[in-house]
Amino acid sequence: MTSRLVRVLLALLGFFVFSTSFAQTSFLCVADKSSGVYFNKNTKSWEGTHFKADTKYLVKRPEKPSPPSWIVTRIGSSAPLAWCKEDFNELGFLSCEGFYVFKMNKKNLRFLNAYLIGYVTDGLENEITGGEGSNTPNVEIGKCSPL
Repeated sequence: MTSRLVRVLLALLGFFVFSTSFAQTSFLCVADKSSGVYFNKNTKSWEGTHFKADTKYLVKRPEKPSPPSWIVTRIGSSAPLAWCKEDFNELGFLSCEGFYVFKMNKKNLRFLNAYLIGYVTDGLENEITGGEGSNTPNVEIGKCSPL
């Protein structure tokens, strides 16, 4: 091989390695722990509880380039739960809001996801909230893996 061909091949290889390592397009995030509150209908009071923690989320770039830099969906659903207006910052943090508040750090690959609907909205007994106890606010933590 000529030295020029070798340089071209090395440049292409370097570009491919560089672009795939820095242009991460999605993450799979799996909940490890989940806690929150629920309305106990027997005692008519809100109580703390633990929830099953196995929910899986996909953090990905939207199909159409648009203001959200990233979207968060539950695996098996295409409906976004949270939208991320900005990209990961220099510290590796991603912050997203919508029906959920989703925070992720791509340096340690941890996430925190909070569902904050309920309690303050419940008890109003109207068609919007569904009545007391119709929502169970909770917080999940877990780990993410690059895809």
